[in-house]
Amino acid sequence: MTKKGGPHPRGAGLRVNLPGCQGQHSPPAQQAPPVQQRLAAADLAGARVAEYPTAAAAVRARAARDCCLNCVAWTLSTARAAADAAATESGVLQPARLKFLAEWHNWYRMDPINWGRSLFALSCGALVLGMAGGCSKRAAGPPPPPDVQVIPVKQQDVPVVHEWVGTLDGFVNAQIRAQVSGYLVKQDYEEGAVVKKGDVLFEIDPRPFAAALAQAEALLAQAKAQLGKADLDVKRDTPLAQDKAISQEELDDALQSRLAAQAQVEGANAAVDQARLNLDFTRVTSPINGVAGLIRSQIGDLVGPSTGILTTVSDVDPIKAYFPVSEQSYLDTNAGKNLAEPTEKISSATTFELVLSNGSVYPRKGKLYAIDSEIDANTGTIRAVAVFPNPDLLLRPGGYAKVRATVNVRKGALVVPQRALTELQGSYQLATVDPSNHAHILTVRTGPQVGQDIVVESGLKPGDRVVADGIQKITEGALVNPVPFAAQEAAK
Repeated sequence: MTKKGGPHPRGAGLRVNLPGCQGQHSPPAQQAPPVQQRLAAADLAGARVAEYPTAAAAVRARAARDCCLNCVAWTLSTARAAADAAATESGVLQPARLKFLAEWHNWYRMDPINWGRSLFALSCGALVLGMAGGCSKRAAGPPPPPDVQVIPVKQQDVPVVHEWVGTLDGFVNAQIRAQVSGYLVKQDYEEGAVVKKGDVLFEIDPRPFAAALAQAEALLAQAKAQLGKADLDVKRDTPLAQDKAISQEELDDALQSRLAAQAQVEGANAAVDQARLNLDFTRVTSPINGVAGLIRSQIGDLVGPSTGILTTVSDVDPIKAYFPVSEQSYLDTNAGKNLAEPTEKISSATTFELVLSNGSVYPRKGKLYAIDSEIDANTGTIRAVAVFPNPDLLLRPGGYAKVRATVNVRKGALVVPQRALTELQGSYQLATVDPSNHAHILTVRTGPQVGQDIVVESGLKPGDRVVADGIQKITEGALVNPVPFAAQEAAK
């Protein structure tokens, strides 16, 4: 049975419905036109892959035996696979797929029965794009090497500086106390002012002590009178005893009475001296030159030897700086009689600097004053003292300061920035870049710190390029792009 169909959307005019496909197509099969027309369509399709004879021949052979144009359409869709196979043989797989993708619209228009329905066309296009994209990813090159900032290892003379935490104290700190008991009646100094030795600081009520002095002086006069009588008795009895007018015993009694009177006079003199001294103690004076502190008692208080400190006078020019030195550091910097001469030494010739609590450096240099006689068993440190001139009285006892000194100068030491080092389980590592721009991770032994740099005692040699920034980007043996560290800093 034959049914005349409408014209083909592309104007082919070949829609006839004849038996031959046994209902295997949906929509119903379309019977193919004569073989000559199918071969003409195959030639048109084969022209698209004319560069690949194997594909063209396969399309023409299939078109000659297919039963309908739907089958011919399927045959044409297989042309791409044939083209790819041939292109693989010739080593141009990627261009073949791209060529098919570029000419897909020509294949679609060639179909005499609109075999490339929308869904089929979209599926094939997605497949081609995915295959083309996959080839593009495989063809992408390796990423560029990361940029790292490098700096050459510097070789220079490095002063070895030790630093300790210390406290300031007066060269002499005199605690002013009342030496006699009495009422405090006057303060004769200005708190915080500079005082001289012998200046009166406080006055205690002197009247009881003046009376005691007068009493002692009266007793002294009485004792002297008794001594005078004893002298007269001895002078009178001596010739009488020689003439046997009196017994020798009476002369001996007169002599002993004179000795007792002399002792009473001496005791009375001492009592007078003590009374006069107590009277002088009512005027509390400064024993040294220095700065007087704040008063700790008030006028009218009953003060005495057991009532505590009235104030403190400190001699702060020069001023002492006490700092604890660890036993290991002490042994490293000072040698005993039986030890080898150390390379780092603290001596009277060592110059000390004082870093104040606000971070400023005290302008005047100090020197070592003394080292304690023993190491503290509780702390494992030994106490050392440095003295600093303090003519303007800026430094005061009790202040916090850091004491530092240059104990040695290392000649030709290798120095790298601290930022180039990373600590790993107690050891330090850094990265270097060889002449071929490959990175290497090295373990080094570090020395003292010098500002923002640190001395490397082993593991490097002069001229090595050290990664100063970007070490986290690299691994052992990785290819890197070194950038001068100084240029990077200048750009910032």
